Amino acid sequence: MGWLSTLAKGRADEVHEILAPLIRAGLKPSKSMSGAILVIAANGTDVLFQETAHYGGDDYHVEMDLLSKLFDWTKDVLGAPFFLPANCKVYLYVYNSPCKKCTVKLARALAWSWRKGKNGTVTWKVGFSQWYTGGGPDRYFNNMAASQAYGNMLAPAGWSIKKV
Repeated sequence: MGWLSTLAKGRADEVHEILAPLIRAGLKPSKSMSGAILVIAANGTDVLFQETAHYGGDDYHVEMDLLSKLFDWTKDVLGAPFFLPANCKVYLYVYNSPCKKCTVKLARALAWSWRKGKNGTVTWKVGFSQWYTGGGPDRYFNNMAASQAYGNMLAPAGWSIKKV
């Protein structure tokens, strides 16, 4: 999965091309949710952790699946649940922008870790390819509403978010 390191270089669109061939085949994005997470060491080159996730059922949230995998790695490999090495960078890429539920959960995840005195020097970034808007209880009404929610909830929690 060395190609995943392209996330760190701002080429998340290329990662999407590798992760989500179903979307190119014309399937609805809700049926082909995909994403990746990558942790880069403070030196900017060493990949400490990388993982992908793909659609997993009707109530599937790729962001939460990836954060769960990150949590398990920190617990099992580093021996410290959700505690990352100083000055590392976490890149989270999802095809659809975070839904309303995931926006709250992403913000809470970082707020929890900072309250516990963890990850204060870690940089957290979310990249996405398509706005998750339109009808439905978990979707934002439009791009502006989603962007405003991310600015109000994710940015103060420590996430940098960008459409790629």
